[in-house]
Amino acid sequence: LRDKLRARRARIETWSADDLADVADADRFGLSGSPTMVVKVYTPPVGGRKGIVIRGSPREAARRLMAILESIGVLR
Repeated sequence: LRDKLRARRARIETWSADDLADVADADRFGLSGSPTMVVKVYTPPVGGRKGIVIRGSPREAARRLMAILESIGVLR
């Protein structure tokens, strides 16, 4: 509770592009200066995914997890 009250009273410092002009080019701020671009926004489908419980010692569980991740192409 004490931390929540402290957070409520906290002052959050905000900086504008003008405040950062000495540090970086103004062309690097905002939408036009962003190196990233949102291509698509969507809500992933709900369900259809099953969880897997891996039992055993930590070493055995890690080996099993690595094998699963390799089999689905996450790791090579």
